[in-house]
Amino acid sequence: MSDPTFVEACLNGSAHVDEVDDWIQLWHDSTSSLSLEEFLGLSESEYSSFAEDPSTLAAIIDSHR
Repeated sequence: MSDPTFVEACLNGSAHVDEVDDWIQLWHDSTSSLSLEEFLGLSESEYSSFAEDPSTLAAIIDSHR
């Protein structure tokens, strides 16, 4: 079984939306073959919205519920 994405971790309560920068750093430090948006569990459009306005992240995660 693979590790949860950031979105999955937020949904299951093991991560908080405010920890996204830590997850991004974890991706930078990893050898993951996933793109950053895949690692975070975001679609291309969700990632684009987040990149333009990070304050949208909580709403994006809520939309996954």
